[in-house]
Amino acid sequence: MNSLQLSSASQSRMMKVLLLALVVVLVLENGSALICHNCVPRTPGGRCVTTQETCGYKKDTCVSARFTISPYSYFWRCISMADCMILQSSPYINVKCCQTDLCNTAVI
Repeated sequence: MNSLQLSSASQSRMMKVLLLALVVVLVLENGSALICHNCVPRTPGGRCVTTQETCGYKKDTCVSARFTISPYSYFWRCISMADCMILQSSPYINVKCCQTDLCNTAVI
């Protein structure tokens, strides 16, 4: 047998190890997902029901935002840090960006 060729048993073991490694990575990735409060009114200025949201891919930040102009609406949710920083640059929105579980509790 050529030294570059693997036996069928070796290939099977390698596939099992790779599959196990993939499962571990996926579990760890999901286990480290950020959890944020989620409350987005259905209508501007309306009320909402607060729930908890597990942030998905590329959403690494919790946001609390309140509009300073009429209809003075607000929202809490997962967002990317880049998008949160864009919101912070608006003079018409008070924004809190944070990156720990359930850190976006207050309407600012």
